[in-house]
Amino acid sequence: MNKKLFQPQVEAVAALPWSKYKKLGQAAGAWNAASYTLHRCHLARHTSDSEWVPLWSQMMAKIAGNAKNWGTLWKLLVSERFLECDGKFSHGTKSLSFRLGSALAGANWKLSADPFPLPEIAPRAVWKGLSINATEAHKILEAIASARGWDRERLEAWHYRVAEFSPGFTTGRTGRQFGDANLLPSEVRDALTIFGKPTAEVDISNSQPLFLATLYPPASKERSRYLALVERGEIYQFFGKLLGTDREGAKARFAPWLFGARDDLFAALFANQFPELAQVIGGIRDKHYKALAFDLQRKEAEVILDACEKFEGVSIHDGIRVIEDREEDVKLHIAKTLKERHGLAVQFK
Repeated sequence: MNKKLFQPQVEAVAALPWSKYKKLGQAAGAWNAASYTLHRCHLARHTSDSEWVPLWSQMMAKIAGNAKNWGTLWKLLVSERFLECDGKFSHGTKSLSFRLGSALAGANWKLSADPFPLPEIAPRAVWKGLSINATEAHKILEAIASARGWDRERLEAWHYRVAEFSPGFTTGRTGRQFGDANLLPSEVRDALTIFGKPTAEVDISNSQPLFLATLYPPASKERSRYLALVERGEIYQFFGKLLGTDREGAKARFAPWLFGARDDLFAALFANQFPELAQVIGGIRDKHYKALAFDLQRKEAEVILDACEKFEGVSIHDGIRVIEDREEDVKLHIAKTLKERHGLAVQFK
């Protein structure tokens, strides 16, 4: 335990019944996570309009060692009445929030004038030059909330996310990059800046169906028919007619099936229309039900990250956020890359 980082909260943490949780107590990050959590909640009690502190589970898992440690730890703190938890969580919009519990009602720890330091963990990679025009982002959020009927709690959660915006990101196993920029509503991403300049988003149309065409063997006669539908942006409408639904309805069936969900009806329709491609897909899935999704996202990530590096962009799902005046250059670069590597003609949203 790094006591220099966490005085005097360490004294409270030491009082926890660690003997009941020996494995957790032996985890180097558990004490740090507990002390950091108590500090944040104590700070909020004295300096904020609200005592509730949202704690991002991914960040806390890094501090505590892993997600299981963090889950066990916060429940321990709640059971000992060191903390209270609001129990409200919404993926992508709201983290669990905590405040000091009744056992620490009289706590009067000295507050540091400096930001409370985090434990030393591996530095997080950051997108160069990425920031957000917070004033503009908050205005956009208010407009979204009004249009979509958000309650105040949900809106405040998004305001908090903008206020705490970080340019950091992590890289998934397929090469895709994930950070705060990815989690923002698309409208709010218009407030992102790179080196202080306004940005635009370049988004590949029908990305996963497009990369699916890379599975065809070079001599395939079926490939041209499939690609024609994808490159014209009609693949979802095509299956919509077969399913008796619209474009969005077909997409809602196509995407989950592509990523490993079982859908016997859609699978049969796809195999009937494109038997050669269906056979290749089946062979890949025999290895692992998510192997196809990983393969497609890996190919997509290679193209997107190549453009990010060349144009100082930010990876956003199957697209890229770049400085506004580079938008057309990025489109030309991605189109050229896809044509040279995979023989694909790309359309952009």
